[in-house]
Amino acid sequence: MIRAGVLLAAFLFCFSTVAYGNNLGCDKTNPAEYLIKEHGEEPFSIALFERQFMLTTYVNHDTGSWTMVAKPPDQEIFCLFAKGEAFFVLKETKKKSGNGDVG
Repeated sequence: MIRAGVLLAAFLFCFSTVAYGNNLGCDKTNPAEYLIKEHGEEPFSIALFERQFMLTTYVNHDTGSWTMVAKPPDQEIFCLFAKGEAFFVLKETKKKSGNGDVG
């Protein structure tokens, strides 16, 4: 538990700005509505990574802009993890269920 707390503190320190504009940052407000309204970015994928952080990728398929938002488990805080442009899908794959089996 202490290790997870240290990881979260380091993560929040690295992304300590609160503005979503041109800065990567963390805030208690879920940026989903802002990303949809201001950038036309819709949720594209959700994945779990280190310590069960949830990583959501939002994409605007018309402009190619994309944003990744990380959310730690059991906490209502959202951190802009990365953003960029020129997003495209390499190839379509079969949908997999949560346990890794092809559905």
